[in-house]
Amino acid sequence: MRNILEVFNSNMLQGFHALVTGGAGGIGRQVAIDLIKLGCKVSITSRKESKLDNAVEYIRQHASKDLLRGSLGNVKSESDVKNIVKSSRDHFGPINILINLAGGQFLSKAEKIPLKAWKAVVDSNLTGSFLMSQNVFLADMRGCGGNIINVTSADMSTGTIPAMSHSSASRAGVENLTKSLALEWAKYKVRVNCVAPGLIYTDLAESNYRVPVFEKFKDSVPIGAYGRPEDVSGIICFLCSPAAAFFTGETIRVDGGSSIYTSLWRDSTDIFSKL
Repeated sequence: MRNILEVFNSNMLQGFHALVTGGAGGIGRQVAIDLIKLGCKVSITSRKESKLDNAVEYIRQHASKDLLRGSLGNVKSESDVKNIVKSSRDHFGPINILINLAGGQFLSKAEKIPLKAWKAVVDSNLTGSFLMSQNVFLADMRGCGGNIINVTSADMSTGTIPAMSHSSASRAGVENLTKSLALEWAKYKVRVNCVAPGLIYTDLAESNYRVPVFEKFKDSVPIGAYGRPEDVSGIICFLCSPAAAFFTGETIRVDGGSSIYTSLWRDSTDIFSKL
């Protein structure tokens, strides 16, 4: 029987190697820091060199320098993906954990999204997650097992992300892909799960939107606030831990209750407060 004190400790992931795509972003950067603090070797990726360099410098100020490396590449490109996987393995050895965080979207009404932009979002969010999973599986996990965590969006479960039909469609595809891979690769001892953040504040997200999304919508979150990168990172670290060894094919929503906040509850708040 596993002692719970053996699960959550500073050496919990010692000897493991995690590849984090989109590691230069707010959530990815925090995930890298937390994994390193748990003893894990971490390779982060970004398609922009300046962002990657800044992230590496920031992470090394908060965690061990020896357990981090950066790799430049675009997850939409199969050749880039192969190079990322190879260079990461050459530096830190076999990849035990893959965290697919790379992706993106922008605000736009559906009728105004050009096909090129639609494909760019779908390729970043869905195709990139597939390519990374496939290549890491073939390189290491088919023979040694492993752990894949895909990051999607809590709001896409109802297809109701305002002005983000491209993101909703692609991220819903990622959740379905997760279930398929979890079943196909279970016999290889590979676990595949989703983490679905809700309204999570990062500087990058704030700068990408033309409207004050976080201040406008935080009051609609039942908890009454937006989340932070560490709120998502904690769940990802749990899924990387031995405590989640029997957990696969599932989605954990980190959204302060937003995905279960129905109009019935919202419109009845005054009534319930009098009971």
